[in-house]
Amino acid sequence: MMPRTRQTSRALAVRTRFLVSCCAVAIASLQGCGGSAAQRADRDPLGALADPAAGSESKLRAVAAVAGMGRSGELEPDAAREMLKKVAWGRGNRPNVRNAAIDELFRDDADDTARMLSLMLPTESQWPVIEHVCDLAVESDEESLVPALVRSWSRFVQRPSDEDRPERAALLALRPDQSIEKTVFDVFAKEHDPDDQFGERTRRDAWTLLSRIDPDGALTQGYVAKAPDAPGDPLLADLQSAARDLGAIPLTTEQLDWVEDLRKPEYAEFWSRARKLIAALTPEQREGFELRHAAGVLWASQHRSDWLAASRRELLDQLERDIQDRRHTRRTDGYTDAMAAPRETIEQWRRDLVWGDALLLCIADEAVRDPRIVRELFEQADHDQRDESTEHGGVLDADPDGGFVALSYPPRPAQRAGDNRFVASPELLHAGAAALFHYHFHAQSHNNGDYAGPGSGDLEYAKRFGRTCIVLTFISRNSLGVDCYQPDGARIDLGAISRP
Repeated sequence: MMPRTRQTSRALAVRTRFLVSCCAVAIASLQGCGGSAAQRADRDPLGALADPAAGSESKLRAVAAVAGMGRSGELEPDAAREMLKKVAWGRGNRPNVRNAAIDELFRDDADDTARMLSLMLPTESQWPVIEHVCDLAVESDEESLVPALVRSWSRFVQRPSDEDRPERAALLALRPDQSIEKTVFDVFAKEHDPDDQFGERTRRDAWTLLSRIDPDGALTQGYVAKAPDAPGDPLLADLQSAARDLGAIPLTTEQLDWVEDLRKPEYAEFWSRARKLIAALTPEQREGFELRHAAGVLWASQHRSDWLAASRRELLDQLERDIQDRRHTRRTDGYTDAMAAPRETIEQWRRDLVWGDALLLCIADEAVRDPRIVRELFEQADHDQRDESTEHGGVLDADPDGGFVALSYPPRPAQRAGDNRFVASPELLHAGAAALFHYHFHAQSHNNGDYAGPGSGDLEYAKRFGRTCIVLTFISRNSLGVDCYQPDGARIDLGAISRP
């Protein structure tokens, strides 16, 4: 190693002092960043608002400054509002910054800001912003936000629960003299502008929420019955006709579409005959009556009038005797303990089955024992077994000659979501408007007994569309298990059918 000379030592000392000096300057600069950023926000609030890297403190100071500039005339008021609206809408901003912008906007023009919030709230995803808007609506008694609050609440989330939703609390505070269900129904029934591009969406969102907070439809049906006649409102008029003529109303938005289909001219005879027959039913037979039961009443009036004279207990007792000696296969897929799997017996579900359910179960059992239907179902199941792109299904209905018909409606190509899912095509839904049952297959293999019965997606389908459904599962190559299930989750194993 070369010896260190006095000159090299002096150079090293100079270099060291230089590096220390640079570090000191850098540290001082870093220590002053917070203050200088706030000062820059005060000097250039417009730049701070547009800077995605600016911190919350800088943004808050900039929001207040821009609002002040708009009020003083230093900045064109409309331009200032547009800048603040961008902040309020910008989900890349922190909630406290967005809420500050909303407050400034509301302070200057409450009506215009309420219109903005009506557009923003139904799709808002930041809970602090939703809660702030709800509080603002209550504090200012902003009635115009009621439809937007309903639309926001209609979006289902796991948490918070419906009872704890801020939108619910706001609606109760804004309408303290009536039930929350009545407030939501009012939004559906009359609080919409036909010229508003979101009017129809608001109504359907309100109906979606009603189906969640009034699941059996008891309150909603009462509101429909008491609503003034609405000849200028076809949808409400259809609901009033359903409540009056059929003693039932749709409970989901999909069922709204169903009622609209049934009110078309092609179903006028069906509706007229159903109205007369349902009016003649006993109080027990009308208890818990749903739209899906109407097709069963019409079928029985033509083919098994004795069933119309039978009680709920008589129908269930008869069916229980008919199916007791058949081969039954319990669905176990989805349950870690096979013994915990739901029982699919009349004994298990008897208390949940109303007269209309019992009638449809008896009809379903008769339909799947019809030799022509059995042959057709096995042909369709074989086709499904070969097709791995989707599950197949269709509608099971009465045939004009007095028997039954199984009409296959496979999902459209774009609706095929794999071999474990069935998606109802528009063609099926239209053809099934007045049909007895929707059905589909579990035919992934010939040894599919673990899946004999409806899965969670199948039960959700029945609930959404309000239909009595049948699922047919390959137990063996020459045997199909038959399970009938309905919107409330009740499911009955009707026993296996054999290949002809």
